[in-house]
Amino acid sequence: MSEFTAIDLATIPVADVPPPRVLLFGPRSLYQDALKCLIENKVARAAVTVTEDEEALLQTDARLIMLDADLERVTDAAINDFTRLLQKVAPRPVLLITGHVEPSVLQQLLREGVAGVVNKAAPCETLLEAIESVASGKVWLQRELLAETFGESSHVRRQGCSEAPRIAQLTQREREIIAVASAGLSNRHVANKLNISEATVRHHLSSVFAKLRVGNRGELIIFAYRHGLADEADRQRLC
Repeated sequence: MSEFTAIDLATIPVADVPPPRVLLFGPRSLYQDALKCLIENKVARAAVTVTEDEEALLQTDARLIMLDADLERVTDAAINDFTRLLQKVAPRPVLLITGHVEPSVLQQLLREGVAGVVNKAAPCETLLEAIESVASGKVWLQRELLAETFGESSHVRRQGCSEAPRIAQLTQREREIIAVASAGLSNRHVANKLNISEATVRHHLSSVFAKLRVGNRGELIIFAYRHGLADEADRQRLC
């Protein structure tokens, strides 16, 4: 799991995690039926509904929504339709299962609230870990995918950064919280890592969102990687 931005699931007490109710949305196929069987057999107490009906998607009470979508050669119109769908299902966590995703498309999806991305070529174990992580309130992104998405090193991007005035407003504690949160941890686990209360984490994140003008955790991760607030050295030191 070291190559993914997700916490070790062994540290999460089973009693603290409600049974994952999952809705798998996309064109009905043998692939989706196989995913349903895999998840229900391997994820404790999971119940999976498979549908391609958008009305069922919007009315579901599932704790996790998995979207099966091919975004490798997608048009702007299709991306707009996809983002509108994400806005409708918010704030429920969304795990995207897809092939290759262009960096610009991934950035847009993160801004719209996608909590995790799993490549269809990934091993089954990766998908199962992503499901449990996203269902538990964490972000699941492959570090290599993040590196490809944000291109240049954060150190280069700091030079002449137009966001410098916003970043200068951050306190040291807020920077620490950003570094830990950018590793994909939930508020509870950020609190545990920094030995502070979960309420304090929420308070600081609200302040961070306002100062940096970001709307959700996905946007925060984008901002942090672009501007050197989620450096590998910081994550290793704090996590």
